[in-house]
Amino acid sequence: MKNTIKLAIIFFIILGIVIILPSKKEKEDKNDFKTEQLISLPEPMLEKLIVYTKEGKIELVKENEKYKIVSTEYIAGPQEFSLFLGDINSIEGYKIKEIKQIKEEKIFIEAYLKNNIKKYVSIVGKSEFGKDSYFLKTEKGFYQIESEKINKVLDYTIKKLRNHAITDFISDDIKEFWIDNINFYKDQSNKWLIKDYKEEIDENKVFGAFAMATGLRAKEFTCSKNLKEYNLDKPNHKLVIYKSDDNKIVIIFSKKNNNYYGYSDTVKEIFEIYKTDWDILEKNKDYYKKEKEDKKEVKDNEK
Repeated sequence: MKNTIKLAIIFFIILGIVIILPSKKEKEDKNDFKTEQLISLPEPMLEKLIVYTKEGKIELVKENEKYKIVSTEYIAGPQEFSLFLGDINSIEGYKIKEIKQIKEEKIFIEAYLKNNIKKYVSIVGKSEFGKDSYFLKTEKGFYQIESEKINKVLDYTIKKLRNHAITDFISDDIKEFWIDNINFYKDQSNKWLIKDYKEEIDENKVFGAFAMATGLRAKEFTCSKNLKEYNLDKPNHKLVIYKSDDNKIVIIFSKKNNNYYGYSDTVKEIFEIYKTDWDILEKNKDYYKKEKEDKKEVKDNEK
């Protein structure tokens, strides 16, 4: 009787272990559904990056902490390059068994890092069944990844990587700036004011003008210098920035078909701007006048 009880206890212990602990095969099956990062490129270590996109070869070389786009006159923007590198580092796929018969291997990403480290990702095929996907190869092995997950990188262009910052200054970099006939200057306490304006100003609105003037970004580049085509031969607005080193930047603006464009000799190309920036250019001097509290309360109540 005692032996029977002992055997029953042992049986239930073993059964519990079998139920609770997954088999080796189950573990392997679960791992099959985990994605892995294909390539990791720490920016401080990076010296050169080559990516073959739908547009063609994009090669970037680090020079003085900036990334020059090889075979062009352009520098990649810090923000643009950071997003690009982030998209590359975010590529994940399912690890698969070795593909023995590779018809054609195309390099997708080549990266050269400090200490003579080289990393790569190549495309070795495309799935003909199920979801549209690619087979990729790295120094770690073979992977399968859905097409939409690498199209973000494949769709990059040189135009998208270019530095979209038209102006990039801090307060100490400039002495004054003009939007049309409105002259913004800073006093001895570095407070921005409007010259020859006796009304009390709204500091938030003045700061909005300062932020636009010193942090103007292109929405899109047109690859054109034809001012007449974009109505820039007769501009609507002009921004003039006087820098602390006595240099001057002049940017002219116009509107065409509900789009807004600018041109500057520093960029030497017509670029599209955001409507929010255009709206600031449209403001007259009285816009910057501080509203009286009673009027402000009436407006708030109307809302």
